[in-house]
Amino acid sequence: MIITDCQDKRIENGKSEANRTHQLSLTPKEEFSKLCQQEDSIPLFNRDWWLDIVCGEGNWDVVLTASEGVIQGAWTYCVQRKFNRVVSKMPKLTPFLGVWIRPCTLTMSYKQIHHEKKVCNELINKLPNFSFISQKFGSQFTNWQPFYWKGFKQTVNYSYFIEDILKWKEATSHLSVLKQVQNSEFNEIRLGLPSPQDFNDLKRKHNGANITLPSYLMLSEVHKELKRRGAGEIIYIVNHLGKINSIIFTVWDSIKAYTIIWKSNDPNETIHLLNKAVDLASFNVNKMELFEVTGNEIERHLLKGGACQLAYHSIFKANKFIYRLALFLGLRSYSTM
Repeated sequence: MIITDCQDKRIENGKSEANRTHQLSLTPKEEFSKLCQQEDSIPLFNRDWWLDIVCGEGNWDVVLTASEGVIQGAWTYCVQRKFNRVVSKMPKLTPFLGVWIRPCTLTMSYKQIHHEKKVCNELINKLPNFSFISQKFGSQFTNWQPFYWKGFKQTVNYSYFIEDILKWKEATSHLSVLKQVQNSEFNEIRLGLPSPQDFNDLKRKHNGANITLPSYLMLSEVHKELKRRGAGEIIYIVNHLGKINSIIFTVWDSIKAYTIIWKSNDPNETIHLLNKAVDLASFNVNKMELFEVTGNEIERHLLKGGACQLAYHSIFKANKFIYRLALFLGLRSYSTM
């Protein structure tokens, strides 16, 4: 529990004096929500309002660690309760969660590493005793050694990172693939939330294709909140029948933009949507990270423009036999809510 000093100002005899009146005991979630209002370095997907939507207000929590009253680290997680088991998995629309560590001002690398390990160990020790936990950590998190020492396992995923959007746009403007896309006749491109019927048709179209699309209710709630905050947009292409062919959902925070839905069977349409998403993001940030990139043509388009691959970790631990057995058999389909 973090204790926060509260002050008020009272006017006595025409003079203002600051008095320390009382201390408020805040829950970790309340303290974290307060931190989210103050700290821009917390990624969008770790923020309280995001987790309220994709997990449900009562289905996520956070552990904190502090030094001298200042929060140094936070680990958010979703919670599912099934019978006598409590598990934590990745929510939909969320490419990563993981640990947030307060940006460090230490100049010596070994001191930074020591600080990171200390924060991670304290957070791990405060974590509930889940039957199973599985999370993807952002690419900014590179030191998973404390988790290895605590019995966690990991696999590596890859995203594609555009360091400078403006330079990438200039570089890709001369590519033959892009010219082919620009010169071809596409069906209509639309921005905004698609209709429930069109989105559900898209879900049925990709059913069984190892794709985890959210419910339409979740999609609409996330889109509504992002539009209110000016932090994201859905872009999609419809055919002559008005049905969705391809869709991309891009969001951004104060650090960079991200793709969180990316579904298409046509690489040319995908490249077209990608460039539209980059254009939208460029009005707000100059960096972009793309998740779930599939297809050689898309990869080539990104890399030729100067994008690079980034590794990010999936970290998991099973404390119950049934989950250890599932991991042994290679069953990872349950890692997403």
